[in-house]
Amino acid sequence: MKKLFKLLGWLVSTLFVLVLLAIVILPNLFDPNDYRDELVSLVKEKTGRDLTLDGDLSLSVFPWLGVSTGAVSFSQPAGIDAPDMLSVEAVDLRVKLLPLLQSKVEVATIILSEPQLHIVVSESGQSSLSGFSGEHVSEQESTEDAAGAAVALAVAGVELTNGHLIYDDQQAGQRYELSGLQVVTGNLLGSSLEDILIEGVFIDSTQADPVEFKVQGQGAIDVNRYFLTMADFDVNVVQGAVSADLVIGGLKFAQQTGQAELTEVTAFVDVLPQSIEFRLASATLDLGAQVLEVPELAVIIGDTRFTASASGQKIIDAPVFSGNLNAASFNLQTLLSDLAVDYQTTDPEAMRAVALSADYQATMDSVALTNLLVQLDQTKLEGSFSAENFAAPQLAFELDMNAINIDRYMSPAVEQEQEPAALALVVPLAALRGAHANGTFNASSMTAGGMKVGDIDVDVETVGNTMIITYNAALYGGALRGEIQYLDHGAEAQMIVNQGVYDVDLGALLSDIEVTDRLSGSGTLDIDLTITETATGQTNKGTVGVLARDGALKGVDVKAIIDKVADVYASIKGGESGAGGDVEASSESSDETRFAELSGTFAINDQLLTNDDFLMKAPLFRVQGEGQIDLEKESLNYLTTLAVVATSEGQDGEDRSDLAGLDIPVRFSGDLTAPSYRIDFGELLKQLARQTVAEKKDELKEGLQEKLGEEAGNLLKGLFN
Repeated sequence: MKKLFKLLGWLVSTLFVLVLLAIVILPNLFDPNDYRDELVSLVKEKTGRDLTLDGDLSLSVFPWLGVSTGAVSFSQPAGIDAPDMLSVEAVDLRVKLLPLLQSKVEVATIILSEPQLHIVVSESGQSSLSGFSGEHVSEQESTEDAAGAAVALAVAGVELTNGHLIYDDQQAGQRYELSGLQVVTGNLLGSSLEDILIEGVFIDSTQADPVEFKVQGQGAIDVNRYFLTMADFDVNVVQGAVSADLVIGGLKFAQQTGQAELTEVTAFVDVLPQSIEFRLASATLDLGAQVLEVPELAVIIGDTRFTASASGQKIIDAPVFSGNLNAASFNLQTLLSDLAVDYQTTDPEAMRAVALSADYQATMDSVALTNLLVQLDQTKLEGSFSAENFAAPQLAFELDMNAINIDRYMSPAVEQEQEPAALALVVPLAALRGAHANGTFNASSMTAGGMKVGDIDVDVETVGNTMIITYNAALYGGALRGEIQYLDHGAEAQMIVNQGVYDVDLGALLSDIEVTDRLSGSGTLDIDLTITETATGQTNKGTVGVLARDGALKGVDVKAIIDKVADVYASIKGGESGAGGDVEASSESSDETRFAELSGTFAINDQLLTNDDFLMKAPLFRVQGEGQIDLEKESLNYLTTLAVVATSEGQDGEDRSDLAGLDIPVRFSGDLTAPSYRIDFGELLKQLARQTVAEKKDELKEGLQEKLGEEAGNLLKGLFN
């Protein structure tokens, strides 16, 4: 037995001596530089690239098995004219020897000094990575590699200094560069938190300013439990005048269970004079159950705070998120100023009290808002809204609102030294293409463009490719009722408008919307219009029927026209020479014609309105007319016939009974808003001549009959007849 123990002791001693000799003697007897040329040749043979090793290679065995090098470079493939694909000024890589016997890998700090990586894609499509696709790796090798990755691993740290990475895609015209790269870490694969520092500058050839970034914090990766821990993580990014800072108080992630917990997250974005702050107290994620919970996310801009919560289900397979959105009452004017948005409202006191709240549910292709409440000063909008299929949205809504004056929130009008826009009839049908909506909207009152509308009730229904909008409202003592149909035929779109305006105060309406202050009375308007849009443009066809009662037409004084005709008539009867030529005049804004009834039907053909049944009735006269109005040119060419039917005495006028029975032709032309008119006295003289002949004939007949007796009188009567 003693001999056996003696033998074992001798063997152990011998083994120890041999290992000691290997540790001490091997590095002195084995020089890795002797194999430099063989290594360079082998790389050339296998890759066709040049491997350059500058300086001495040093080898260590115990307790660290490792190698250190001087400068190393690896060339680009043939055909790519660029600096070496990879170069490093110095490399130090060491692995602890004894733990390897227990399937443990303990790596000392990996040192890479000034690594340079230059990836090029040439115009012909050749890449620096040609020959490194890894397609030759078999499934068995991949499985073995995966199995080998299960060994315990520990890395004391990484020291990468002054790195430079370039990706130059000459084929796509894109170039990205990462310079001044520093990566310094402790043993991230240990059980305790270690410091992390990553910083550098990113340059995108398409961007004017580079992006400077710096990451600091602590982290640890437990490779046995596949557990990641991070704390006090700070990410800072600066690009030109824009900067952002993200601070993560804590992050824990277990890869085996797929569970993550995030705490105390704050982000600042300085892109404007006022920074935007994001705050997240906590969030949990369970990848196995596909569940996400965010109790509250706050967005803070100056004194304005927006909050939201989120609960996610099936976040990988079919994400569905739900939660609440809320913005307590805030001053929108102040917020816009904080965001450097220069927007002035017509009413300086507008947008001082704004609030929002809603519950939401959203997927990757839909969103629904319920319990929606939007407050804008004294206006409140309540209801629900949803949108599905963002590519071709299908909208649904039920909205109720009290009163709103939209004009308060418009920017003040600015006088421009240019011609006013034409009145061309153009409807933006393109905005409705692909639209699909169903819903209702009600409002107690609304003011827009100066027009005041009350008791608004709008219904929208879409069936197939047809959207139907029906609406009713109170309008200036009368009513507005109508229906709009929008039909989408793909290459062609149509809008059919059937609208009625009944018994409204025309003067107040037209004045408020700044169309004209030249027409007053109680009016009814019937519109039947079809608008068609194709790839070649837009056409409009339809009719507009107008009926007004007990009103006045300003800018045209029919009584003045009658007086002018009467003066000429008196001159003709008096035998004055030169009387009877055409008379032209311009209307004045102070001119006015009162009427009992005004009616007409206008046919619409694109920008041209044609009418042939205009009729105006007044105690003194009747006016009939026909002609055209060009909306695009804002001009008219209109012929009217004025008939005197009674005297104007008792209405501060002279007796015009001598003109009774005459049809006075008057042509209006020129500017639509201030037309000129011309009295056609040539035609009028013919009527006056016929009237005079008729009068003289009766006088002659009566005189002869009186002198010649009854029998001769009967004879003359037959002759004159």
